[in-house]
Amino acid sequence: MRWPGRLEWLTPRLLVDAAHNEEGARALAAALPTGRFTLILGVVADKDARAIAAVLGPKAERVIATAPPSPRALPPEELAALMPGAVAAPELRAALALVGDEVAVIAGSIFLVGEARRLVLGESADVTTVQDPVGQKL
Repeated sequence: MRWPGRLEWLTPRLLVDAAHNEEGARALAAALPTGRFTLILGVVADKDARAIAAVLGPKAERVIATAPPSPRALPPEELAALMPGAVAAPELRAALALVGDEVAVIAGSIFLVGEARRLVLGESADVTTVQDPVGQKL
C-alpha cells in the first residue's frame, strides 16, 4: 500500500508525515529515524498544537515552526513559543532554506505535507478553498 504523506521520504534527507493530532504525533515519534534531524512543524489553530509539540519537539535537534498554507494556520511565532529554542519561519519555503543539508522531518498538518510535496516533487496544488471548508457554508 502507498499512502502519500505518511512516513514518506520525498528525498533521502526529507521525511514528511501528516501527524496533525497527538495520536499521529506519537506514531511519528515512534517511527522517527535515529540520529540528528531538524523538525519543521506547522499546525492549524484548531488542533492541539501544545500536545503535538510536546511529543515531537524533544525528538529533534532543532525545531523550525512554520505556517501551513491554510487560513486556519497557527502563527509560527505562537507555535515556536511552545518549544524551547524553536525558531519561526513564515512559510515552508523559508523553513526549508534554514535546513540546508541536514535531515529534516516535516509534520503537523496535512496542508503542510501537501505544500512539501508541491515544492519538492513539483506536484500541482489544489487552489480551491474546498480543500479547507471550515467556516464555509456548503
